[in-house]
Amino acid sequence: PTRPNTSQPTDSPPMTTPSPSSSAIPQPTRPNTSQPTSAVTSEPTRASKPPTTSPPTATPNPTRSVTPSPTISKAPTFKEPVTSKPTNAPIEVGPSFAVFDAALGAPRCASAASSCDSGDLLKGSSCSEPNGSNSVDECVDGSRAIQSIERISVASLSGEVFQEGDMVSVAADVHAWVDGQGDVTVDIYHAVSASYPIWSLVHSEVVNGGMATVRANHGLPGGSPTQAFRFNIRHGGKPETGCSGGQWDDVDDLILHVEPEVITTTTTTALPRVKARHALFD
Repeated sequence: PTRPNTSQPTDSPPMTTPSPSSSAIPQPTRPNTSQPTSAVTSEPTRASKPPTTSPPTATPNPTRSVTPSPTISKAPTFKEPVTSKPTNAPIEVGPSFAVFDAALGAPRCASAASSCDSGDLLKGSSCSEPNGSNSVDECVDGSRAIQSIERISVASLSGEVFQEGDMVSVAADVHAWVDGQGDVTVDIYHAVSASYPIWSLVHSEVVNGGMATVRANHGLPGGSPTQAFRFNIRHGGKPETGCSGGQWDDVDDLILHVEPEVITTTTTTALPRVKARHALFD
């Protein structure tokens, strides 16, 4: 039998089975944590002085509360208003225009004033005059009056309110008609009380024809706060007791308020007598 030709092993290197690779197995990656740096940290700044801490506030005793005392501040200085002390001197006021007083029957200045003016309340005469006859009593204008009292005014000569004892100037604008048969005269009267008039003649004056102004000064007596002046223009005749009553005549009154007289009293205080100097050492 044929012997199989078995080849001899050659010197070729034997085939080697690859062994597991000796390459490095990748290890799990370790995160690169930075090592703490040795950086120099700034030291806290040291204050030159330790901060001042205020002491703790004491809690007030709940059973005894401390009420802070009110601060006494200097009171503000106020200037005291200058008020005039009450005096007995009358207060100066301006002029006053009269208003017709139906109860008394004539124009009236009812309040304190330094003058009183009838204005247009007396213009005309008889039936042409507003509220005629404008008299405080039963005296009336003449039925055929052609003379006319147009306006009456009274003014204090001191410039103060009418007061008992003061001098006043009383005047009237009149319209006179002259026929040559007799004089036309204007009479001025005064009554202390307009409610109960008793007329006293103040002044009489003869006037020419046309417009004229008749005036006189008179002292205001005491006795009543409501006084009156009367003007009576008459054709002929003589002064009567305040009312001529002629058919050609006109009469008009003006009422004014008069303050009471001021009486000033002076009190004298006697001072104790002082001994002479030498007597003190006796």
